[in-house]
Amino acid sequence: MFTPMKAVKFKLPPVILPPESPPSHPEPCKAAEPFDRDDADFVLRSSDQVDFHVHRVILTMASSVFETMLTLPQPEGNTKIERPLVDVSEDSETLDVLLRVCYPTSAPELRDIPLLRKVLEAANKYDIPAVLTLVKKAMVQPELLDSDPLRIFVIACRFGMEPEAQAAAKKTALRNFVVGSVQVCPELEDISAGAYYRLLQLQLSKNNHPFKKPALLKHPAADVSANEPFCEPANRKVAPTRTPLESVGYPFDAPDADLILRSSDGIEFRVSRTVMTLASPAFLGRTLASCDEDAENKGGPVHVMAEDSVVVDALLRSCYPTGYQAIEDLDLILDVLLAAKKYEIKRSQQMIQSIFPRMVEKDPLRLYFAAARCGWAKEARLCAVALLRIHGVTSVYTRYIPEMEQTSNGIYLRLLAFADSCSKAASRNHELSVRLHPKCPKRLCAPILATDSVCQTRYPSVVFTGLTPSWLTATFASLNTALKEKPSRAILTNTSVARALVSVVANDSPPCTSQAKPAGEQDSFVISGRKCSAGDNVLWAYALLDSFAQRVDEALAKVQLQVEPLA
Repeated sequence: MFTPMKAVKFKLPPVILPPESPPSHPEPCKAAEPFDRDDADFVLRSSDQVDFHVHRVILTMASSVFETMLTLPQPEGNTKIERPLVDVSEDSETLDVLLRVCYPTSAPELRDIPLLRKVLEAANKYDIPAVLTLVKKAMVQPELLDSDPLRIFVIACRFGMEPEAQAAAKKTALRNFVVGSVQVCPELEDISAGAYYRLLQLQLSKNNHPFKKPALLKHPAADVSANEPFCEPANRKVAPTRTPLESVGYPFDAPDADLILRSSDGIEFRVSRTVMTLASPAFLGRTLASCDEDAENKGGPVHVMAEDSVVVDALLRSCYPTGYQAIEDLDLILDVLLAAKKYEIKRSQQMIQSIFPRMVEKDPLRLYFAAARCGWAKEARLCAVALLRIHGVTSVYTRYIPEMEQTSNGIYLRLLAFADSCSKAASRNHELSVRLHPKCPKRLCAPILATDSVCQTRYPSVVFTGLTPSWLTATFASLNTALKEKPSRAILTNTSVARALVSVVANDSPPCTSQAKPAGEQDSFVISGRKCSAGDNVLWAYALLDSFAQRVDEALAKVQLQVEPLA
């Protein structure tokens, strides 16, 4: 019988609480002179809790933003502070440089690139011309420019400082810092793909780069002249010219519509707010916020869109349950996708995403940029692979498209890295297994019980592409060169270099001379006892190419392409 245990009382030791932890934010402290003067009439507190006691008269003359800031009424919480106080987001190091330029003291020296960038951002934020002048001068000083011209180039492009970008670009290209530089300068992702493209062309123009003379280029590269701006290139964006719709059709002519969308070319689409809300809640909120009440229209408020009538029509038809007409024009597809992403219309994006596989060969580079901007990893890889197969690695380096100006350079850098990795993967040393028959790797002239024949030595069943038979060295060198430029199994099928290998092997005279006795019935799959022919050589060549293509496919499948959606 179970007997319950008696409760036992334990006396717990007293709980000793740890001392109170210090506050997470340090106590405010005064900045160094001259920002600690008692005759100051205002305080700027940095993000790391350093108080700069400043004079209104100096800052209001130096900066229009400070002029506005220092005249704002103070919140009620500051009634006990002797001087009005404003918290700013800059740290004390940045604020110190910024204010010293404004004050009639000796100008500080900028010898640190991270600090220079922070000061430049603050100078733009507060609109301080004197600081901008100081920063521009510091950027082209040999001490900074020679130490890291690539980062100076990035900063100059980010802030539209063309003379400084030109100087840094020339220094960067001269020192061969552009290609493969993302590991040492991750800030390269901060500029546009167009700015990096122009820097890349400057690098490629030097004599010491392998892509100086693109022999296999299908699309001519856009010339980059010595005087062309890096930051804001002229005449790079050419908008497609389309004939506006003459009129809108059903269902955008409904008299009971409660919202009017007016295209950039003046065509009005009468739509239902309910339908547009279901298609994209963000779209309706954005349009209503910028609508104009037009007394002459009885269809409700009017929102003027930046897109033309052809784009608007295609975009809206994806929202309505009236059937969606397939789009074949590439420019229109990309413009509709851009609008769908802008207005967050998911259905339109999904429809365009579904047609990417059959559109990819029209212009894989433009489609890659579009897919990567949307974060479509599968479609972006499909486009990148097609680009390398059709146009080659050189075109990735040298072809320009206008979309580069509105695209983060990270997307372009990842494509360049993918192209280089594929080139190396396809042309590396592969082990090829050459089997003329699924059950027997031997050359057909070798007797069953004999060792390998002389033909088996000349036409081996295992070939290493980096150490081929000497009589095929030149042919394999051509294959590897072609694979470096166009890393794809297509090189090993119906191309001139593949046919050259078949021709060389077919014209080679088999060295076998001995005649063996016929094989027994149990080994009837081995046709032995006859001299090899040109046909046997051709079979061996095709088996070799087929194995080579399989190895290339396997190597390329392992190459990763990172795709991240843009905000």
